[in-house]
Amino acid sequence: MDDVETYRRELGERLAVVTARFPSKGAAAQAAGVTTEQFNKWLAGSVKVPVEGLWRLARSAGVDFKWLCAGGGADLAVHPDNNRALRADVMQDVLQAMIGATRDGDVVYASPAKFSELALALHDFVIEQRRSSATPVDLAQMGNIIRLASR
Repeated sequence: MDDVETYRRELGERLAVVTARFPSKGAAAQAAGVTTEQFNKWLAGSVKVPVEGLWRLARSAGVDFKWLCAGGGADLAVHPDNNRALRADVMQDVLQAMIGATRDGDVVYASPAKFSELALALHDFVIEQRRSSATPVDLAQMGNIIRLASR
């Protein structure tokens, strides 16, 4: 396999990850500005993919454009509000709660994209609760939220 074929295959894998952020493959194709048939060709790595389509798709999905184009270590879980950074201490609490809920065996995450969406939503929930309430957030109760969200 030559370099171009390898690139297209890996791009197709990244596109599949991004597609999971949409309700359907058709919705992802629409966000990219192409037909579902053309989008399937992108996923298969059988055609050249225009950078404008990748840009539209990355923007709509809230993922890092550079990661989508080139792969590598760029952070896929870009917060939808690019003017606000994620708080590491809050994410640590959220991830510990998610791991705890998973350990119980009744939580199965549909995809990495859905896992990251839930983590971001819980991050925002914890920040808002800490901001608006004098009572600390009960991380054990977050397990119940996580169980409901994973179904």
